[in-house]
Amino acid sequence: MKNTEVRLTVAQRRRALGWTQSDLASMVGVSRQTLIAIEHGHTRIHLDLAIALADALQVPLDTLVGRPPHPQNWRWFNDVVPIGSLPVVWATIADQVVVVPYYLTGDAGHIDAWWDAEARQLMPTPGARHPSRVILIGGCDPYLSWLKSSFEHQHATHAIEIIPTSSTAAVDRLRRGFLHLAGSHWYNPAQKAYNVWDSDQGPPLARLGYLQWEEGIFWHPGQPEPKSWAVREVGSEARAVFERTKDALKYPILGPTFDRYQDLTRYVLTHEGIGGLGLGSLAVSLGLTFRALTEEPYEWVLHRDALTTDWLSLLLQTLERSDLKTRLARPPHQVPFHWGQID
Repeated sequence: MKNTEVRLTVAQRRRALGWTQSDLASMVGVSRQTLIAIEHGHTRIHLDLAIALADALQVPLDTLVGRPPHPQNWRWFNDVVPIGSLPVVWATIADQVVVVPYYLTGDAGHIDAWWDAEARQLMPTPGARHPSRVILIGGCDPYLSWLKSSFEHQHATHAIEIIPTSSTAAVDRLRRGFLHLAGSHWYNPAQKAYNVWDSDQGPPLARLGYLQWEEGIFWHPGQPEPKSWAVREVGSEARAVFERTKDALKYPILGPTFDRYQDLTRYVLTHEGIGGLGLGSLAVSLGLTFRALTEEPYEWVLHRDALTTDWLSLLLQTLERSDLKTRLARPPHQVPFHWGQID
């Protein structure tokens, strides 16, 4: 079997386990020189050795050799099977492959397979990534593409796929096993705290420090406070901020509703009579007047069971070693927050 996927998996997993090449070679009964050749992709390996490597490295054989997922292991994002044929991306979460329609992703990028609705089959593309090398992240941070580029620059063997969504939807999808990470600035009114959930709401969650930003109202400079406000969708934390703070507005009248901060801000930029509620960093970058209403921590939320996974280790390396923290500190009205700390 060709060693491209084996090479990537063996080298990365061996390092994650803290083993030398000699350690692993001894476990599977080959010389160190043979293992070096495997990790450099310079040799084909037979099935018995592939099985021995998979067992030693504690990974499924399919993962080791890059075999496409079997139909019984597929799970469609949100448990909704598309009625029409379309391109998809995929990722392994726990023991299942989550298949996501390409149009739900936030950045134009890789396509892993084509869903043939008539045949009800997934047909991998020639350059399909193995699902175990794809990380699904959901959230509303407009700078998520910076995290994606920093991560993929540091770790060429893995990729991040962004699913734009509100904090409420992101955490819900995380709990249901559709995301690896959920970006959240959800406010718990009972506990008067952000990103704190009641213990009976599902499996235990952890928080990863990331960013603190200011949300507020913005409008065209030199104009009086607008009578109508563009806001985020119902169920989003940004909409909840509007509901909690609208008494502070002179005219708390709802205007158009948007799913993304970028679209909302651009709309306000081209409509002088309408203000918006959203992130100060975006508003000020476009020359709009901004008044802060609240300061919120935007943190990553993940299952506590994921704290020992390889993908999280790679993400933490990115936060520690890349220039992402410096880049996120540059826009006004936001600062890195408890950077990389797990709670």
